[in-house]
Amino acid sequence: NILGGGAAPAFLMLAGVGAALFLTRAAPSSSRASRRVLATRGLMILGFGYVLSLLTPSWFTLRSWYVLHLIGASQIAIAVIGRRRVFLAGACLLVLAATPWVQGLLATPAHLTNLRMTGVDPMGSAHAILPGGHLRLALAEGQFPALPWFAIFGWGALCGAIVPRPDAPRWLTTWGLVLTSLGGAM
Repeated sequence: NILGGGAAPAFLMLAGVGAALFLTRAAPSSSRASRRVLATRGLMILGFGYVLSLLTPSWFTLRSWYVLHLIGASQIAIAVIGRRRVFLAGACLLVLAATPWVQGLLATPAHLTNLRMTGVDPMGSAHAILPGGHLRLALAEGQFPALPWFAIFGWGALCGAIVPRPDAPRWLTTWGLVLTSLGGAM
């Protein structure tokens, strides 16, 4: 179960690494073109997410926000942020800090059911739609909401930006140990 539970975070982190590597391999003179290509790919992946929602109405609705939606939106965000690593790190920290606040504001239950993650209030009369609709799901209550999942994609993008550096193995090992220790302490 632990390995299965780590699959989604690993997948998102590697998608972030891939997005950053795509941007770092471009020459500075073609940076704008690379960012445009990454954003276009993000839009395509987002579109495939909505096609998936249409093809599986027993599980998803058009309000649903799943992993393809998150990856597409995250690629667009990385394309906008570009190579500004300090800004990306700040955005990741902000996402993590905002997550409990936003979910508390929305009274998000600790355990979300599939029905709730389609934007339906299971306790409401005739399964009423929750206020906020699609934005609520994309931000905080979907299967893979931007809060907190964008941070994992973003950390992957930060790692991907470091990989081409000559001191990358030492740097990534050091920070990997620091963050693993912090996670274990919590």
